Amino acid sequence: MAASVASLFDGAVSSRRAALKTPVAPFVREAAAAHRGNHPEGQVPQVVERDLVHCGVPPAEASRWVLRLLGALDRAGRDTRRLEIARAEDGPCVSIASVARRGATPPLDLHALTLEIDRAGGTLRTTATGDALVVRLVLPRAIGDVPVGAREGVR
Repeated sequence: MAASVASLFDGAVSSRRAALKTPVAPFVREAAAAHRGNHPEGQVPQVVERDLVHCGVPPAEASRWVLRLLGALDRAGRDTRRLEIARAEDGPCVSIASVARRGATPPLDLHALTLEIDRAGGTLRTTATGDALVVRLVLPRAIGDVPVGAREGVR
């Protein structure tokens, strides 16, 4: 019985560690591929990995966030052109650039997803310039992640 309990505990600890240092690029590519599979007629967004970054949420949860963002942009009449992965001062970041389709005016509703991401320790921001819109998803930091510009051991 003790061996079974120890085995379950060890499994839970190792899966928790994996959830705290998740590579960002694979789940972004997975979400882009899933979105492309749901909308084969749409433009294929370019995925650009500027930095090798990790985040502090499980890959399935983070992938779901990106997929929901892509779906919301699509429902709002926007074509996603580029997903950029980078390390920012406030944490690992995925920026999603899109442009409005001709005649598209539906609103972009991200309220529920923004609250979910905030509760997990991340942020979601949008910046619009003309027809262009960038949605910036800052993911919770991975354990041991050092902020940009900070030196190790200095706080």
